[in-house]
Amino acid sequence: MPEADLPFPLKHKKESPLNLLKVIAARISSVFRTRMALLRAMSLADQILFSAANFVLTLILVRHFSDEKVEAYGIALFSVLILQGVQRTSYILQNAVLPAPIFRRRASRVLGQHLIFLVLLTLAVLLISSALFLFPSGKDVWAILYATAACAMIYMHLDFDRLCLIKHDRYFDSFIFSALYFVLIASSFFAVSYLNMSFAALMGVMVLYGAGKLFRLLFIVGLPDFFWGWTMFKKSIRTCFTGSILGILGWAGFASAPLFVLSAFAPSVQSAAYVVTRSLLQPINVIARSLDVIDKNTFQTGQGASLLHLKQILFRQLSIYAIFGAVTIVGTLLFGELALHILYGEKYDDFHGILIGWAVFVSLMTVMFPLETALTKTGRIQAYNIWKLPAGVTGIILAVLLCPPFGASGAMAATIGGAIVCLGACLWLIRDVIRTPGAPLPGSLSGG
Repeated sequence: MPEADLPFPLKHKKESPLNLLKVIAARISSVFRTRMALLRAMSLADQILFSAANFVLTLILVRHFSDEKVEAYGIALFSVLILQGVQRTSYILQNAVLPAPIFRRRASRVLGQHLIFLVLLTLAVLLISSALFLFPSGKDVWAILYATAACAMIYMHLDFDRLCLIKHDRYFDSFIFSALYFVLIASSFFAVSYLNMSFAALMGVMVLYGAGKLFRLLFIVGLPDFFWGWTMFKKSIRTCFTGSILGILGWAGFASAPLFVLSAFAPSVQSAAYVVTRSLLQPINVIARSLDVIDKNTFQTGQGASLLHLKQILFRQLSIYAIFGAVTIVGTLLFGELALHILYGEKYDDFHGILIGWAVFVSLMTVMFPLETALTKTGRIQAYNIWKLPAGVTGIILAVLLCPPFGASGAMAATIGGAIVCLGACLWLIRDVIRTPGAPLPGSLSGG
């Protein structure tokens, strides 16, 4: 009988240890690629549903509520996104680049820290919004307060929730809750259309969803350790908060301040157009952020890794995100005007240029994601936060000069101008990684 027909070979060939190691390495690499592919697919599906829900929410606001309500939601959203940036640079980025086993060991402490941040920052923005009652501005202050509470419960918990699920290998959970969020918002569309659901009730649905999502996380991470959470909170205040505040002031100067200046100098329809055109591209931005959370895991290279290795990872991710941004801009140029008309009607047909501006801004921000991670990895996140200040000053000056004569177009120009300065700061701070391969990394994983 031929040897090939036997259930086992007649002679056993001895494999060298080197060949065995190569086989094992190849199998591990295959498993890793499969796991990353699954992770990306689940995260993308999760973000598609979440973004679709936010898009439906924008349609509800535009079609069934006044420009004042749309403006109020925009002011609340932009305010909360400022505080989300404080979270991101205070502890989200630092924990995102940690290996999963290390994060899981400290998860209850980080959850305690997160809840302390969540409560204090939400109270701060509500207090600031309440101060509008003291100044007659013609704005719907109650609508701003309702929207602030809703946006805080949705967005202030978004990055941390996704981070915890990834580190605990719970890829399907986030998808399920995004599907639930979509169902709730879609149901609200019919409730507003046929049952005259109020703006306050719509925001209440979002608050309840955010609270339920936070409660579910307790079953995964466990009860928060507020003692150590408070200790970590104070440490982040000492080591990161000052730089974070400077960074967020810089960020807010070009990402949020133009809307505030616009709402002070222009009719509500201009502010509403600035907000709804941004919302049309927000799904693209959220998808990019989701992929960025996953890609940060590729920077878990530990001490002693070379700048050459970091440069290779950085350039690979920059290429991917640059293509992503280019596709966004081209798609907006080709189909943006039609999308505006179909989705929002004739009301915002004259603001196609603002939509293109948001496509440029989203593309710039997308390219900055891997640069921010490299800055965190090399311990330069504090310097980056300080260098954001010139970008913020640029945005504010341009907004004050351009918003009164040009309205939403002036605000868009201020936003893009500040973003370009911010990107330049990123490239300047990381220039040694771009230019000089082979040296040891100067910073640690914690970065800050």
